[in-house]
Amino acid sequence: MFSCSNTRYATTFFPVLAVMAVFIAGVTLAQTASAGHDTRVSLLDYQQHALDVGGDNEDWQPAFQAALEVARDTGKPLHVPAGTYLIRQAINVVHAGKPGLFLNPQKIQIVGDGPNHSNIIQKVPTENAINWTGPTYKESTSGGAMRDISVSGGDVTLNIKWHNHFHMDNCYIASAQTYGVHAEGWSSRFANSTIRWCRQAGLYGRSHFNNIKIEGMYFSRNGRGIHLIGGNGVFISNSGLESNASAAIVIQHTSKPVITSCYFEGNGHDRGPDILDIGIGFPSTIHLDGVANSVVIENNIFRGGQGYNSASQVAIAGCEGARIRGNLFANSLVAVKLLAESQISQATVGPIKGLIVTGNTIETRDKVLALRGAPGTFLAESEPGLIERSLAHSSVFEEPLEITRKNTYEDE
Repeated sequence: MFSCSNTRYATTFFPVLAVMAVFIAGVTLAQTASAGHDTRVSLLDYQQHALDVGGDNEDWQPAFQAALEVARDTGKPLHVPAGTYLIRQAINVVHAGKPGLFLNPQKIQIVGDGPNHSNIIQKVPTENAINWTGPTYKESTSGGAMRDISVSGGDVTLNIKWHNHFHMDNCYIASAQTYGVHAEGWSSRFANSTIRWCRQAGLYGRSHFNNIKIEGMYFSRNGRGIHLIGGNGVFISNSGLESNASAAIVIQHTSKPVITSCYFEGNGHDRGPDILDIGIGFPSTIHLDGVANSVVIENNIFRGGQGYNSASQVAIAGCEGARIRGNLFANSLVAVKLLAESQISQATVGPIKGLIVTGNTIETRDKVLALRGAPGTFLAESEPGLIERSLAHSSVFEEPLEITRKNTYEDE
């Protein structure tokens, strides 16, 4: 053990040690702070590029472009601090990958301080808000991420047309003239985010939209919540879809989509052409068309109400090998409806084949029964003979469990 008998030595040595310790601690903290600062590119470090800040033509797009070039070159995330940033041109996320390499990785991230704090607003409705795409399918980019931020306005709010392996988390997307998100890449993830008030569709996924996960999302007051055209293996789970005008989910020419553990309410109600697009799928909650293959719809809650007089919950114009099982249809006028015509080609489609409808429950409150005068219909057809025709092509329709529940809450 260290000991010192020399009092004068001890009184001078230990204060020196203390001073040195404070100095070393200060240097360490400074280095840590510096390292933390250097791990991200801050938009505000490039605010001198923004135009007419505080004026009638404020435009932060040039500042975003300057910051993104540094983010590309350094591989650091672009941090968008809390604040509102108006733009009048599309933010073009530069292609930082190397076309020809596997996945064309680019690693750019755009990170805010939360969707209620960091806001990008496109003021020109004919411009996209963010373009984050490769030039072509074969030169698509990969690996981008956006989280903790709000982006609104523009023609397409987030355009990731040729972008694979994209991750979006804890974001708010709103007020697109066409699509909130336009995606055509594969292996992307959309999680814990809200998409609202997009005229045609909240999320529009097509072509190579394969191996996609959509979970913990909320789609509200869009023309269509989710519109899929093409692709394989889209997994939609644990999400809420409410008051989307044409339909909550439209599936066309898509194979093996799975819709599970979601909550649907009040979809398929016309809000007027000046607000939202009333197109394919109207009026329904989930619309299968032209031809949807091996669709799985299970363990969801479909909720109607005493005033929901038009929408069928699952409308089927064309499908092969679909499974509708274990769902709860609450206060619904029509649970499953077979359609004679495609809404895509407006022509008669082939028979619905291999549709298996089993293990579902239809529940109606006694107050709703009294107001309607009759319960809803579980299985319906737009013209006579469709159900019989489907049965002849290996379909199975099992009678649901029917429950009448006493009204408990007046405001339910």
